[in-house]
Amino acid sequence: MPGIVSWLLLIAAILSLVAFAILVVVALEIRDLVKQIKNEIMPIIGTAKQTVNTMQGTSEFVTSGLVKPLITSVSVTAGVAKTAQVLGSSLARSLRRNRKEG
Repeated sequence: MPGIVSWLLLIAAILSLVAFAILVVVALEIRDLVKQIKNEIMPIIGTAKQTVNTMQGTSEFVTSGLVKPLITSVSVTAGVAKTAQVLGSSLARSLRRNRKEG
């Protein structure tokens, strides 16, 4: 019986060493994965952030350089047209009154 117990202890010790070795290999693989993430994913995130900043600047430029002046000019044109319409109709009414009176 003592021989069987010794063999079982030896097998348990060997399995423990194998399990420890597998644990070390897994830890090293996790370390390599973290390094790979830092070296490959972080630059991609930086590039994406730069792209977002560029798009934000472009949209601000388009808004301030194109859209606002366009809105302003359309508003002024509409105001001038409406003013001309109102003045024209007032002038036409005045002329009609003068014809009726005269």
